[in-house]
Amino acid sequence: MIDWLSLALNAVWIAGCMLALAVLSISQWQTRRASASASPPLRLRDVLARPRAQIALLGAAILFGLGMLGTSSAWYEQIAWGALVIAFLVQTILAYRKRWKS
Repeated sequence: MIDWLSLALNAVWIAGCMLALAVLSISQWQTRRASASASPPLRLRDVLARPRAQIALLGAAILFGLGMLGTSSAWYEQIAWGALVIAFLVQTILAYRKRWKS
């Protein structure tokens, strides 16, 4: 029999990895495109420091953490993943505030 809950929870952390990879790929593409026309070349670090990229990466981290929280079996693993998810949520809220202020 298929364990549908386990399948869904594993899909959540895999989706987080996919989102992070997509953000890195798009950021690298933006860096290459902007560096061709800019006099000081744009670095990947500069593109990833933008609030939009930060929010997307934090969303990926939240998805990854939620998936790992759901699939972990030991109580101390669940506490650690839960704490990380809460920290990523706080960082996401701060990034949203920074984006709307600028």
